[in-house]
Amino acid sequence: MKKQAEIRDLFERFASMRALVIGDLMLDSYLWGEVDRISPESPVPVVDVRGEDHRPGGAGNVALNLRALGAGVSILALIGEDEAGTLLQELLEEAGIDTGSLIRSGSRPSTRKTRILGRNQQMIRIDREDRSPIASKLEEEVLGRLQQAIDNSEPDLILIQDYNKGLLSANVIRGIAEMAGKHGIFIAVDPKRNNFFEYRGVDLFKPNLKELNDSLGYRLDGSDQEALASALKTMRERMPHRYSLLTLSSRGMALFDGKSLRHFAAHPRQVADVSGAGDTVIAVAALALASGCDTERAIGLANLAGGLVCEKVGVVPVDNGKLREEAEKML
Repeated sequence: MKKQAEIRDLFERFASMRALVIGDLMLDSYLWGEVDRISPESPVPVVDVRGEDHRPGGAGNVALNLRALGAGVSILALIGEDEAGTLLQELLEEAGIDTGSLIRSGSRPSTRKTRILGRNQQMIRIDREDRSPIASKLEEEVLGRLQQAIDNSEPDLILIQDYNKGLLSANVIRGIAEMAGKHGIFIAVDPKRNNFFEYRGVDLFKPNLKELNDSLGYRLDGSDQEALASALKTMRERMPHRYSLLTLSSRGMALFDGKSLRHFAAHPRQVADVSGAGDTVIAVAALALASGCDTERAIGLANLAGGLVCEKVGVVPVDNGKLREEAEKML
C-alpha cells in the first residue's frame, strides 16, 4: 500500500509541474486503407485510402506526453506560414498546450511527415522539410522568446527535443543552457548527431545506442554492460552532465551517473510500432526527475511508458491511467 501511495503522490505532483518544450516540431500525417492489388503502372501496391489522421510529432509529441501526464506545457518551436503550421498550432491548442512561443517563418516550411499505411503496415513515408541551420536573426528571436517564456510561465523543466531540423544550432543550445542554469531549471535533452556534444552541463541526456555509437565511432550492440559504462564515461568526459540515460531498444535502457551503470530490462510487449517511444521515455523520465522522484523509480516509470506506447500503431502519447495502473503493480 505504501508503494501505491507513493505512485499516486508522484502522479499528483506531475499536475503541479510546468514544462517548456523546445525543439523540432513536425506534423505527422497518416493515410491508411486497404491493399488488395498491384498497380499496372509499376510493381507497387495500391492503397485504397479509407481514412486520414494528423498528429503533432517530434517536439510536439514530447509536449503531448507531458500534457498527458498532467503537467502544464508550453512549446517553443519553428513552423512555417503554411497549412501544416496552422494545423499543428490548432492540434496543440486542442490538447491544452500553450503555443504562445511558436515562431512562424515565411522562409521555411513546417516539417511534415506523411505515412501511408496498408493493413496496419507502413508502406512508405514522404517527408517535406528544410534541415538547413536557421539564420542568426532567427537564433536571436528564439532566445528572445525563450526569455519571455521563462518569465511568463516559470517552468520547472526545460526539455530539448533535437531532430536535426535546423532550429537547435550551437548558439541556441548554449543560450538555452545558460538561461536554464541562471534560473535553476532542470534541463533534459533528447539529442541527435549534429550537435551531440554541445549540451554541456544539462541534467539529463538521453541518446539511443545508435546515436552514441555514431558520435563516438563505436559499434556496441548493447549486450556488454562494462563496454556501455566505458562508452558513457568517455561521452561524459567530452561533455559533462548529470545523468546519462541510454535507450537500448529491445534491451531496455541504462542509466549512468558517472560512477555506476544501472540496467533496466525491457518489459515483454506486443510491439506494434516503436515510432515515438523515445519521445515518451524522455518526457516521463525528465518530468519525474524534475519533480523530485528518485532515479530508480523515475527511469523505471519511463521504461514502462516507452513499452506501453509501442503497443499502439503510429506516434501516440502515453495513456496516463494505464501507466499509473502498471506502475502501482510493478514499481
